[in-house]
Amino acid sequence: MNEIQRMQYLSALDIECYMPSLVLANAPEAELCRLPDAAVISPAHIKAGLAQTSPAVVNAHISADVLNPVSDVLASLGVASLPPEKIVKQKITEAAVAEVEEPDQDTSIDLVQPFSLSLQRIGSLLLVDSRSVDIALPTDRLLHSIAFALGYERSQIAAAEIFSWPVTAGETSVQTIDCVRLDLQAFLDGKLLTNSVEQLLLMGENAAKYFIDKDALYTDCLYKKVELTGFSITAIVAPSLSHILAEAELKRKFWLAIRDSKKL
Repeated sequence: MNEIQRMQYLSALDIECYMPSLVLANAPEAELCRLPDAAVISPAHIKAGLAQTSPAVVNAHISADVLNPVSDVLASLGVASLPPEKIVKQKITEAAVAEVEEPDQDTSIDLVQPFSLSLQRIGSLLLVDSRSVDIALPTDRLLHSIAFALGYERSQIAAAEIFSWPVTAGETSVQTIDCVRLDLQAFLDGKLLTNSVEQLLLMGENAAKYFIDKDALYTDCLYKKVELTGFSITAIVAPSLSHILAEAELKRKFWLAIRDSKKL
């Protein structure tokens, strides 16, 4: 994982000291980097270097008794000095020109808007749902119905875990779809390593499009079983819980998609 993103994760979790204990699947092997030995410069080398330098430069920088003013040093080097007010004015002008000439941000990059996912374990099933904060619907009842239809008991429904993007509040860097895809896949890979599951339910566009193939469309994968590359697991793609509750005609398609996925 990119070290800057790793530090953002740890900062969001209030973790000050971190030592990795698991190697993620397909992760490259870590390589120790040995820093080069610092070169030791002896006084003899310094004198030899000064001997090859022009007398004007040596006299301008090294004086046994007198420290010359800056203007005299610059004059001895053949550099014309400017008054302080002109230097300040020149810096302001250069900064203004740089700001005007700064290229516009590439508008062709697909940026990602903030979103949240709800991860909930139901026995050996992991349900990832796209949260709709602006729509207050009783999704818990639908979740319990799904668990019952798949052969799970109410006691097997674990508490939901919320994943919000961006991970760190006030994130200002450019976040592309590829960045989110890598982070979410690493996050899910870690969850599956700590507690494996037999099947995934990816409900909603944000819950599905970052895990399915990059070239696959969410709409083409709806109500289908999809093999997730790199996870060795099958996922069923469906609309979000709130979307199913808002549109009653979606319930039949959803039940047909999961009817063959009952717990053995």
